[in-house]
Order: sequence, then structure tokens, then C-alpha cells
Amino acid sequence: MKNTISILATIFIFSLILGCGFGENKENSRTETNTQPTPTNKKEETKSENSVEKPIRSTELVDVFKKDKDGANAKYKGKTIQIIGKITNINDVFGTKALNLRDSEAVMGLQTYLENNDEVKKVKVGDEVVVRGKVRGDGTDVIDNAFIVKVN
Repeated sequence: MKNTISILATIFIFSLILGCGFGENKENSRTETNTQPTPTNKKEETKSENSVEKPIRSTELVDVFKKDKDGANAKYKGKTIQIIGKITNINDVFGTKALNLRDSEAVMGLQTYLENNDEVKKVKVGDEVVVRGKVRGDGTDVIDNAFIVKVN
């Protein structure tokens, strides 16, 4: 009798294991489909609720943050924008290339971190560029994940 119960228990446990796919987590094995198209090239990115398409001068953006940080955050934080400015410095910040953009010596520059360090090969100090990137916000006028749209 004991032997029969042991055999039945073993068969039951074995059936459970087989029925569950050897412990495979079916929740994690599911492939999720993304219904939104993802551009293969950022330049193909379409206008969305998270982007502001009209280009802004680098000094204008710096001034907006200087004058009203809360208002600037409300308008620009997390948004993808295009910025126009003259490159005054090209920096390496912890392995990330950054362009300092400004239109005037009297105004503080706008730090623009490039998404791809190779982009820096397209430009030099003194070039006027249009870059597209995401505004960091939180009281800073820093642009992240930027790429060069145009060199004037």
C-alpha cells in the first residue's frame, strides 16, 4: 500500500512538472509586440506629443531656464527639441562627447551630450549646428541623447 502511494505521488509530481513545461515561466516566455513603429534612424522620427519641432536658439533656451526654471521645465522637460547654436567647445564628459553651444560670449553655453560619439567627427569649434535632443530639465538646460541634424 505504501509503495502504491509513493508511485502515485511520484507520477503526480512528474505530471505536474511536465504540465508546467519543466518550470518554464510562461508569463516571461511570451513575446510582446510593440504596436508602435520604431524608426530605424532618428532622422526619420515622426512628430509626437513628446517633441517640440520648431528650432530654438541655444541662448534662448538658456535664458528661459535662467528666468523661470519651473516654467521652462513645464514646457521643455523630457521633450525632444531642435537647437541652433555655434559650437564654442567640444568636450569629453566621462566618455560622452558634448558640444557647448552658444550664440554670444555674454551668455552661458548650452551643454549638448551626443548620443553617438562619432557624430563629433562631423563638426569643429566655430561651426553653427542644428542638433536634436531631449531636454533634461529639473532646473538644468542640458540636452541629452543629441544628434547633429545640420551643420551650417
